[in-house]
Parts: sequence; C-alpha cells; structure tokens
Amino acid sequence: MEPTLQLPEIRLIPCNSAGMPGGLKASPATDLRQVWRMEFLATKAIAPNTHKAYNRELEKFMAWTTLAWEQVTPRLMAQYKQHLRESGLTASSINRALSALKSFFRWLRQAERISRNPAELIELEPLQPPVAQDLYPEQVAALQQALTRLSPARQVRDRALLAVLTHGLRAAEVSALNVEDYDGTRLHILQAKDGSTGTVPLHSGARIALQAYLDWRGSEADLLGEKPLFVTLNPSQQRLGYQSIRSAVRQLGHQAGIPGINPHQLRHTFGTQLVAQGLDPAHVQVLMRHRSGVSTERYVKRVRAMAAEIAFLKLCQES
Repeated sequence: MEPTLQLPEIRLIPCNSAGMPGGLKASPATDLRQVWRMEFLATKAIAPNTHKAYNRELEKFMAWTTLAWEQVTPRLMAQYKQHLRESGLTASSINRALSALKSFFRWLRQAERISRNPAELIELEPLQPPVAQDLYPEQVAALQQALTRLSPARQVRDRALLAVLTHGLRAAEVSALNVEDYDGTRLHILQAKDGSTGTVPLHSGARIALQAYLDWRGSEADLLGEKPLFVTLNPSQQRLGYQSIRSAVRQLGHQAGIPGINPHQLRHTFGTQLVAQGLDPAHVQVLMRHRSGVSTERYVKRVRAMAAEIAFLKLCQES
C-alpha cells in the first residue's frame, strides 16, 4: 500500500474589513494638509502671536473644506471670503483670515507643492482709517495718582511699568523685555509685532522710575544674565506675562476711575502727545516703530481734530 502523503496544515488567519491579517489595522494615509500646514508654520520667521493667528486661521479653513490644498481653486477662495462676510466678522478679522491663507498658498507655490496660487487674486476688505484711542492728560495724571494707593512693592513696579508703557511699547513687547535690554537710557525692543523691533529712548522721569524698580529688585549681580525686566510680586518672581500686564493696567485704571482701560491706549497716547508737541510725524513713525506712515497718520488726524475743536470753542466764546 502506497504511503499517504501528509500535507502541512493550513490555518486560515482571519482578516479585518480592510483585508489586513490577524486584525491588524492599515495605517491611515498621511494627511498632507496637516503636514504642509506644519511645515509652513515651522518655516516662516514670524512673531509668536502671528504664528498662533496663522495656525488658527488655517485650521478654520481646513474645518470649512476637506479638499486637499492642491484642489483649492480661486472660486473656492471667493466662496470662503463670502462665508467669512456672512459670519458677521469685521473687515479686519476677514483680512486676518485672508492674509494667513494668502501667505500660506504663496509659500506652497514657491515650494512647488501646488501648480497655481488660488489666493493670488483675492483682495482684502477695505478698512476704515484707524482711530487713535488715546487718553486725556487728566486721565494720565489720574493713573499716576492711583499709583500712590498701591502697596509699596506694587507701587515701585507698576510705576516703572506705567512709565515704559507710556513710551509706546505694546504689552507683549514689555513682557518680552529682559534687564539687559535696558542700557540706562533706552530700551532695546528685540521681540515685536511684525518685526517692528528697534530702540525707544526714555525721558528722565521714566529712567528714574525704572532704576528705582531695578534697585528694589536686587543688586546688579542678582540681575546678570537673561533675567526678565518685569516680574510677578510673588517669591518666584516669574516673568510678567501679557495678561498680567493687561490686568495690572486695568486695576490701576479702576483705582483712577477709568474703567476698561487697556495698555494699547497708553501706546496711542504716546503717539498723540508726540504729534501734539510738534514732533515731525516721520520721527513719530520711527519711535512708534511703524512700518508705514499710514499707522502714524491716525495721531496726526487726532491732533488736528483736537485743535479744530479748541479753535471752534474759542470762536464761540468770542462771538
């Protein structure tokens, strides 16, 4: 009798719905939308706040459409712009979203990831000329008076903080300052919105206030290295953040009877005062670190309006 041929046992391995053996799952395809977005953000040399804004706007667009970046057309971009309008956003908010997308698609085209730029012909919304939101001189005096009602430690810090803010610095710029950025005469702004870095000279009163604060902080040896200029008042002395600066100004405004005040109004006050005192607008632009004269023009218009009102009231008194 012939021997029986023994075949090896064949075991059937169950497959999942994707056809992968043993219940293994197929790895999802790489989402190039996310990859290219992250590459763009990593490549761009932009300020941290701009980085966050770009990321936020790109995520909103990706939530609005699931199309791949190379499938986005000029028509789709026009539809998105209309969507932003119908969402009730202000013109500046619409422009912020469109600017992020225009920058991103321009980068994609330059990197040869897409064959055409679908956002190239999309125009930004027209904006009304910006208006200066400055404080009146008596309000600035009230803020100075309110400092005297603070605790000794907070008084010395916030006096220096107010002195710096009233030289036109943005709250984020003040937060980023280190002790070494002050040379005894001027502040060196190394981190600023849209790359608007530069130097800001301080008047004598501000230098006195800042030096008193540094003396309170400790000896010169204690402040060597990359130490934050403005710190919290707790023992840890952490860097005073953007929100903490806004809170300090708001609380000072409450003490002075000026509710709702914010640090940017102090920046506007600085610009308006410079123009009112006769400084050349070109010099104001440099001190404010504006990239164009359009932003500086708001202070010129504000001073003209104030002068016209004073002249009119004087005319009424004489007639």
